[in-house]
Amino acid sequence: LANLQDLEMENNLITGEIPETLGDLPALEFLYLDGNLLEGTIPSSLGNLTRLISLFLQDNQLTGPIPESLSSLTRINDMQLKDNKLTGELPQFLQTHPSYNFNASYNEFSCPVPSWCDLSPLGDGSCGPCAPVEST
Repeated sequence: LANLQDLEMENNLITGEIPETLGDLPALEFLYLDGNLLEGTIPSSLGNLTRLISLFLQDNQLTGPIPESLSSLTRINDMQLKDNKLTGELPQFLQTHPSYNFNASYNEFSCPVPSWCDLSPLGDGSCGPCAPVEST
């Protein structure tokens, strides 16, 4: 598996969590796990996939924040995280990351969503709507 470049397992009703061991595939360039029933958090080990070009995790039931480790994905040009249950604040690295197609809409990120995210080149609100922070 060390030479695996393309892993496409979209729309297969796969359940469970994304294995941390996916981060041990050094040649991986394309990871498509969208349209499944995956739960749990996005493994921080995915930040080890420094050759990754496309990451499709949309349309699952993923929770928790976007890991800071994904800032290591300097070759990525398409990151799709929409329609999950991701929470927290959007990481700052997304603002300064090289230009790519990013969509994390329809999650549960803390409000307000940073203006840099909703003002994408397409004007499509690629990070909203957000979940209001409850005051204590």
